[in-house]
Amino acid sequence: MSRAVPRSRMIGSFMMHNNNRMFSRPNVWTMKPPRTTIQKRSFAGPGPSQVGKVSEMGTIQRILTFNGLMSKYPWTFGVGIATAKTGAADILVQKQIEKREKLDWQRVGLFTLFGFAYLGIVQYLIYVNLFSRLFKNAEAFGKMPFRQKIRNKEGLKDLGKQIVVDMFVHGPLFFFPCYYIAKESIQGDASVVSNPGKVMKKAMEKYGLNYWDDWLALWKIWIPGDALVFALPLWARLPANHAISFVYMCILSFMRGSEE
Repeated sequence: MSRAVPRSRMIGSFMMHNNNRMFSRPNVWTMKPPRTTIQKRSFAGPGPSQVGKVSEMGTIQRILTFNGLMSKYPWTFGVGIATAKTGAADILVQKQIEKREKLDWQRVGLFTLFGFAYLGIVQYLIYVNLFSRLFKNAEAFGKMPFRQKIRNKEGLKDLGKQIVVDMFVHGPLFFFPCYYIAKESIQGDASVVSNPGKVMKKAMEKYGLNYWDDWLALWKIWIPGDALVFALPLWARLPANHAISFVYMCILSFMRGSEE
């Protein structure tokens, strides 16, 4: 049997309960807002005249490096492009300059093989592995803006040293002897397997007759070419080198491609 509660007591109890809830609530006026990480918006971007230039350079870099794949796989791209480029240069010379009706496929094979073995593999080891050890400031110099490069004496000295080593050591002592040996091995009468001494002798005899003209043609193309390539950022060196090399291989094919 329940006992009736007086009305005044019920009202008092209700008021006390509400007062306790009111005083137990946090004061919204003195509460600190929760800490939130607000990302500041940067308004310091390129000026209107530079917006197109920035996007253009990004696009050029993506195109020339095959969207970064050339930088990720430099060996594969270097060997593949060198092989295809050198063979294509000889085909272009035979068809468009010499106007041959039929291609000399033995000669195309010479340039394709030389492009694969020497331009693709040997020169990669020379320019990437050897030159990076001999000229340790080359990478930092290549990343500098042009205005800083022309004021960087040490970087310019390294640039000159790279050109001297490439043009007066690598070219005369390695590039041309290897080319003449490959040429004599493929186009000559003696077999490089059964009589390598005779092949070497005949190759060096031909090189001895042609060396000055060969050097002049090399220097005319590659002294300014090296100055450009070695001064470029690393991502641009390989495409620029292949472009200049294609022109030079056309010249070499025209000058020394035939059997005579």
